[in-house]
Amino acid sequence: MARLSSDPAGLADLHVHTTASDGTLSPAGVVQLAVQAGLAAIAIADHDSVDAVDEAVAAALEHELWVIPAVEINTDCGAREAHILGYFIQPADRWFRDFLARQRAAREGRAQRMVERLAELGYQVEWGRVLELAAGAVVTRPHVARALVEKGYIADVTAALTGLLATSGPAYVPRGKLSPHDAVVAVRRAGGVAVLAHPGTGGHDELIDELIESGLAGIEAYHPQHSRAQQDWYARRGDSRGLVVTGGSDFHGSDGLGSSAIGDCAVPVSIIGQLLARLPVAG
Repeated sequence: MARLSSDPAGLADLHVHTTASDGTLSPAGVVQLAVQAGLAAIAIADHDSVDAVDEAVAAALEHELWVIPAVEINTDCGAREAHILGYFIQPADRWFRDFLARQRAAREGRAQRMVERLAELGYQVEWGRVLELAAGAVVTRPHVARALVEKGYIADVTAALTGLLATSGPAYVPRGKLSPHDAVVAVRRAGGVAVLAHPGTGGHDELIDELIESGLAGIEAYHPQHSRAQQDWYARRGDSRGLVVTGGSDFHGSDGLGSSAIGDCAVPVSIIGQLLARLPVAG
């Protein structure tokens, strides 16, 4: 993916995952890659977790790299998902940490039911191994997928996520119901800025206007799974609605979960200032 700008103030990858959720690199490892890629800033946006933020911030102190505290919250919208990114949330906020803990508990129960369903289909994956692969982090579908790959049932993680574990796949288990509206409200309550992640993968463009009424402040137009036409369309849609237009690699690592490299779909650092300007007013 080509970068979007050679802005002298630098570029920011505003969507990066670590081992705190379903990434394969530690927070410090992600920071090192970002430095090597010449980025000026990254947002650590793990699924339902802010546990990697402090480590990433500490690692970045040795470099000229700005680490933005963020989170990605998966929600249900009909038969498909919608993901909400929250920027500049307060990682120590007790209410928000409790909220995320409930989301993680629901994820774990769901993943365990997927393992049970796989067994019914003839795919013998041990739940204990899935937990080992998660290594204390949020248990997600990719961890179940990696267990399937280890057993030789599936060629790679992407094949598992687009086949057996896809939303229309035979082993898929729906998540507990959390609406995109609820996620936007939760991000704002935690002092953050809510952005609709990779809308082109969800097929719910009607959400854009609905979520603006809930407090949505931005839209992730630039994403590796968006075609160039989609990137342009969502950027125009965001501009016309007064949203901050963001982008990022959705980097997870190198085990087949997507093909994006850190820095893909990076945006000018000035976008971060636009996000900061949309922080909810306290009180």
